[in-house]
Amino acid sequence: MALQHLRSSTANKRPTPGAMSDGQLALNTNLVSPGLFFKDSNGDSVKIGPIHCGATAPNVSPGAGGQAGNILGEAWLDTSAANPILKVFNGSAFVAVQPVGTGTVVSTTDTGTVTSTMILDGTIVNADINAAAAIAGTKISPDFGSQTIATTGIVSHALGTQGAPTITFTGDTNTGIFSSGADQVAISTNSVERLKIGNSEVVFNDAGNDIDFRVEGDTNANLLFLDASTDRIGINQSAPATKLDLSGSYSQNIVAVAALDIDCSAGNYFTKTINANSTCTVSNVPASRAYAFTLELTHTSGTVTWFSGVEWPSGTAPTLTTGKTHLFMFVTDDGGTRWRASSLINYTN
Repeated sequence: MALQHLRSSTANKRPTPGAMSDGQLALNTNLVSPGLFFKDSNGDSVKIGPIHCGATAPNVSPGAGGQAGNILGEAWLDTSAANPILKVFNGSAFVAVQPVGTGTVVSTTDTGTVTSTMILDGTIVNADINAAAAIAGTKISPDFGSQTIATTGIVSHALGTQGAPTITFTGDTNTGIFSSGADQVAISTNSVERLKIGNSEVVFNDAGNDIDFRVEGDTNANLLFLDASTDRIGINQSAPATKLDLSGSYSQNIVAVAALDIDCSAGNYFTKTINANSTCTVSNVPASRAYAFTLELTHTSGTVTWFSGVEWPSGTAPTLTTGKTHLFMFVTDDGGTRWRASSLINYTN
């Protein structure tokens, strides 16, 4: 007996398996969700096609007298999002089709995980990455090219070494910035540390290499010059001949003595006016160093009594005339226990 195809033009009406004979086809020609169906050997209705396209799943509202639900393997192109998603009914729900293995992912709004094996090398030209995403540094290769890198976060580096600084330059990887320890930043060139900045000091040439240090002024190329090979410092001098070599003049401050104590830490040239009997003292004398100072004394009236340890030439202190100005020079090499003194006295005020 010849079988006739079943037909319907009712929207979303699917044939029930009981209404179909083995080998019989059923068609729905309605544009809302057309379809071609047959009954399988298990007695279930199977949809051959086409893929349902729409913002809602197929057969959400079955037509009167038609079969409810969906069919295992049935496909649906979900157009509810900006980028349509292909989904397949797995027997209980429609699930998005996930790419497996190597291949190219063009676009997706799925919330699943996209692994590196799913993306063909060289496929992605510009990537819009979620702000919360973390990208391992090993995944960025070979580099950012000429792009400007801007971030509101923190760029963190390994500590590095003087021979392999972690902030370095193309073609010159043994020159750059590294950290030689906690709370320290250092700069190296040619695998040698040149400058180290710590939390208590800044050190140039901490390794003791033969590296000169030079400070240039506006018109003076050797305003300050440290010759590492000779361990000498030059001021306005490019070849210092002594430990400290000054080419040019120098000046120092003048310290007015407020009371009668000469504070040696304040300078080397002091001034004082006395108009009554006065006893001078000294304080803050440098230890283990030779130290000298000059006292310019305007002597209005009174006598002067000197601090302990002063020795005058031939053991005799100078005789002072009041109403005059006197210069006194004092030198000690034992922290102020003994002061060798000299004088230029009785200048006109």
